[in-house]
Amino acid sequence: MKTIRCFLALCLTLALCLSAVGCGYKPVKSTEEERETVLTLDGGAYAVPYELYRFYFLSELSLTGRSPLGLSEAEKPGFLAQLRESVLEEITAVYAAFSLSMKHGLDPYDGKMDDLVDEGIISAIEGDDVYLGYGDYDTYLAEIEKRYMNDSVFRFLLRYQAVEARLGAALRDSGVIASDPETVLAYMRSDACVRASWIYIPYAQLQAYTEAQLTDMALRAQVADDEEFLKMTHQVLPDTYSDAELDLGFYLGKYQLDPYYQNLTDAVFSLGMGETSGWVDAAGGRYLVRRLPKDEAYLSAEKNLADFTEYYLLNTFYGMLHEESLRLSTTVAYLPVFEGLGFDTVKMPDKES
Repeated sequence: MKTIRCFLALCLTLALCLSAVGCGYKPVKSTEEERETVLTLDGGAYAVPYELYRFYFLSELSLTGRSPLGLSEAEKPGFLAQLRESVLEEITAVYAAFSLSMKHGLDPYDGKMDDLVDEGIISAIEGDDVYLGYGDYDTYLAEIEKRYMNDSVFRFLLRYQAVEARLGAALRDSGVIASDPETVLAYMRSDACVRASWIYIPYAQLQAYTEAQLTDMALRAQVADDEEFLKMTHQVLPDTYSDAELDLGFYLGKYQLDPYYQNLTDAVFSLGMGETSGWVDAAGGRYLVRRLPKDEAYLSAEKNLADFTEYYLLNTFYGMLHEESLRLSTTVAYLPVFEGLGFDTVKMPDKES
């Protein structure tokens, strides 16, 4: 699923901090071909360059696990159309953050955002308290190229992350997204938030199970009552979540989780109370999902309010971004060069001999 909507972790409950930035690293200029606009959004307000389209196209292609070389000529057009749709979803999701920022008086290209991009580059290369770092500039460039990025795309994604974080904090602090306890608890008790639990098997562990075992597990999950189902969640991978998380279940909104979990979110909201899904492929593995009734004692405990507020802020903020992304998707204008961007033409530059 999605590649980089959350390029780095977004925390809406923390303010952004600017630290001193040294001279930094000089940007690497993209080629004329890489800078060429392939499509525009919002009446030309946003020009999407080939290098960014290339990043999402090759990333999404990699995530499918399919190679165009294994497709018949009849299959290629449909697969290409599907891939382009996924790429467009990624692109509009990113530019939604820029668009909403401008609407709320936040300049994505002001000095503070420039400083954050510089900090991100320094951290990526030299490391910090969180990231090990690539060690030197040449290694950084070589490593990001393996992920279909050049320096310009990497810097753009750092800016996107900083813009999204600043926007979320501004919407909260200004009251545009109300976060008083009454609003938060009303959300938690509403149909916009559901409680669920799941049995999860990562793809890396899936080979240990036969189809018969997976079928049997699904059947047992279907007929189990809620208590029995929660016990089953401990049996497959008890170290994935804490015992408390597994017993409490998870409280989710439609937009709370990263889009990488979209199929899981869709499954949760498609279920009636007490219903269990079949196997769902999402987020690096397979899930059996159960919709659970909400625990009023848990919702009423004041000590849990901070967690509820975070759930609510994330869901509300990402819901706003989703709506703006949908709006932007109706404004796409493709330039003539776009039609030539297919499996054979979208690729990283050849290495110089």
